Amino acid sequence: MTASEVKRKIIEVVQTEYKNGMVNMFEGNVSARFEDRFFITPSQVEKMSMEEDMIIEIDKDGNILYAKEGYKPSSELFMHLEVYKLRPDVNAVVHNHSLYATAFAVNNMPLETDALTEANISFGPIPVVPYGTPGTDKIYKDFDKYLIDNWAVLPLHDERRGEEKTEERNRRACTGQQRRNTELQRTKQGQRE
Repeated sequence: MTASEVKRKIIEVVQTEYKNGMVNMFEGNVSARFEDRFFITPSQVEKMSMEEDMIIEIDKDGNILYAKEGYKPSSELFMHLEVYKLRPDVNAVVHNHSLYATAFAVNNMPLETDALTEANISFGPIPVVPYGTPGTDKIYKDFDKYLIDNWAVLPLHDERRGEEKTEERNRRACTGQQRRNTELQRTKQGQRE
């Protein structure tokens, strides 16, 4: 994949998440590894108007290698870099605020359900990590305890994902949303005996 293709894939993912109601116009962010550097979405840019030249290029230490004038990287930049540091197998990170994931996280409830067996077998549980103020190192300080064995975590206020490929991440995000919807409906109906 070329740098241009990676940037277009990032834009496709943020726009798909917006269309699916997993983020609002400005929240959430996506990054991807490309060779020895990373691309990340800019802060406070409306998802449907995002263009390739708006994607910011950074190195492994968070130094900006390229940013179009007037654009800055997501405030969650260092959270993304922590995921890449902990998981060298991860080539994309997606942060969203999907309704049901956020509800589970706010209630400090890991996503574990027997309602969708196939999803559980494929993806396993999604644990909740302790709260950390967004945009600070507190949000990812405990990732080392959770991300090594899990494909996603719920940091008490939202969801962080790390995936091998953005297409795979999108597939898992949609499945995860279905799992959360199913579990929420199940809990509304009461526990089964």
